[in-house]
Amino acid sequence: MSESALRSYELGNRHPKDAHIKLIAKALEVRLEAFADCRIRTSQEVIHLTFNLKENYGIVPIDGQAAVKGTGKHPEIAKAFLDWGEAHSKLESGEMSQEEYEIWKDSYSPYIRAI
Repeated sequence: MSESALRSYELGNRHPKDAHIKLIAKALEVRLEAFADCRIRTSQEVIHLTFNLKENYGIVPIDGQAAVKGTGKHPEIAKAFLDWGEAHSKLESGEMSQEEYEIWKDSYSPYIRAI
């Protein structure tokens, strides 16, 4: 894959085929899902995505707060929220750099990686 092709992908001028995305993810040692674009652009889309997450994955508000928790319907999601909270706390405390946090997010899987 050429450098100019990669640059075109970065700029959004071209969109890589699935095979190229897999190669890029492997080369960067990140999860393939890190490249997913859910196309959430507005607060209304976030709100409706949240409703959908509740219906499909059991993610619910906590005691009327703007926080979420997994309800056990999908334990891997509950684990991901816990792991994410721990990683975010490390970022906030300075125990983890912003770069380390971004790498953690891009390579995270509740099935294979712990903090």
